Amino acid sequence: MNIYIGENIRRLRLSRQITQEQLSVAMGVSCAAVSKWERGETLPDISLLPMLAHYFSVSIDELIGYDAARIEEEIRHFLEEHGRLFRDGKGALAVNKKCSELWFCRGLSPEEKGEAALAVCAALESLGRTAFCGEADYFLSGFAAGMARKLQETKGHRAVVERLCGIREEAERRFREYSETDPAAKEILNYDFLDFP
Repeated sequence: MNIYIGENIRRLRLSRQITQEQLSVAMGVSCAAVSKWERGETLPDISLLPMLAHYFSVSIDELIGYDAARIEEEIRHFLEEHGRLFRDGKGALAVNKKCSELWFCRGLSPEEKGEAALAVCAALESLGRTAFCGEADYFLSGFAAGMARKLQETKGHRAVVERLCGIREEAERRFREYSETDPAAKEILNYDFLDFP
């Protein structure tokens, strides 16, 4: 998130025809400090945010430039784009690449690979809960199955293998339900569930 506090302080100060000196006196800081804020060289101390917001009669969110609607729109756009990648089949390449990177990472023990696999599964599960990426469960199922199989072959932690198998089963069930409402997803069911080598 970009922080626009310096620009906003300058904009608010000028719109109210307040000098940097007047603002510095009101905040108990030097004129140089206010000048640095406005040029983006430094940020005001966090303890000054409520005073600055009150001084300009704005919320702290407005003062720092946080725009919830804009952030929500960026998130929605990101999810739509990634949903398109999944539907176009390009998501499979990204998921398989992540599986391979994780599995062939030499610095990780089988236990650490199992924990990392669970973290990737959690991320894919959260993506699948959005309205834009129902297909994530398809990839989650394949990832969890592949990692469980690899961990089982290397005598990885049994509890992690069981969790991954449970995640796979649940993701496959959710995807089958989702496919009843989405023709593209239903088409994917003509193929086996994804499994990485």
